[in-house]
Amino acid sequence: MIAKLSRTTLLILLAGTLMPLTGCRAKLQAQLRDREETIRSLDGQLAKLRMDKEQAERERDAALAQVRDIEKGAAEASAKKPGKSAIDELMNEMSEENRGKVNVSYRHGHLSIGVPNSVSFAPGSTKISSEGRNVLDEVARVLNKRFPGQRIWIEGHTDTTPIQKTKDKYLNNRHLSAMRAEAVAEHLTGKGVAESKIVIVGYGQHDPVSPSNLSANRRVEIVIGD
Repeated sequence: MIAKLSRTTLLILLAGTLMPLTGCRAKLQAQLRDREETIRSLDGQLAKLRMDKEQAERERDAALAQVRDIEKGAAEASAKKPGKSAIDELMNEMSEENRGKVNVSYRHGHLSIGVPNSVSFAPGSTKISSEGRNVLDEVARVLNKRFPGQRIWIEGHTDTTPIQKTKDKYLNNRHLSAMRAEAVAEHLTGKGVAESKIVIVGYGQHDPVSPSNLSANRRVEIVIGD
């Protein structure tokens, strides 16, 4: 009887020992599942971060390429743009006598030689004065020397004053400006500037250099193209 009780007691004690172990095992399994779920979640987050990183790198590369294109375009434009030294060089090609009778500037992306109408034309006339012919002779020499074969725009300009006394000759200011540009073009071609490279434009009053200085707006611009 004592031996039987001892065995029973032993089984009870063993069962009592195993029950906590079973509970610990279940708890460990639950913790393991939680950790596996956490790992899967972290793997998903890591994959998303990698995708975001790749997308950010693509956007960065595209932005850098755009910046390089802009910088390249700006550098090319700057290289084409004649600076003050180019203007000075062109002015130095003119004689001292005529240097003060032209306005060399950079307008609308191109080098331009402006000849005021006070130098080249009498009011309401398209006949070039002797002083204007002298100036244009030098302009033609400069064009033939420094810009052979380049496109040349001859642009006529007026002020905003409507035509009154010469309505029988010119329809409006644009017409008058175009006729003056034509006269200048004929003079330059007579001095060797290629006629095939000349474009004649009549702006009339629509491209002023000054909103208040009417005399400055009355001019012919000889614009060097590409």
